[in-house]
Amino acid sequence: MKKMKYFTRVVYGFKSKLEIIILGELKSGLVKEGMQVNVVLNSGALLGTWTIKEVLKTDFINQYESPNFLGLVIRCKDLHDFELLKSLRIYDDIITISNP
Repeated sequence: MKKMKYFTRVVYGFKSKLEIIILGELKSGLVKEGMQVNVVLNSGALLGTWTIKEVLKTDFINQYESPNFLGLVIRCKDLHDFELLKSLRIYDDIITISNP
């Protein structure tokens, strides 16, 4: 299974919709709806997996420009799942994206 690398720059959420929006830069590969975002500790332990609901194209984030910037809309399963992803503080981290 090929895993793509994605560098997160901005993360925000909508609790009422149980959605998290991640803005960042795709470092390799191609991302599509239905793929999964995997958050892994440096030790290699998987903390969680979330399905990408929508992929948004963007040209710039916080005054930086790149043709590889993407927004990922992540749908959480429930409020606990939303709070877990929010608490991970994945700002300025590299996460992996894979096929389910």
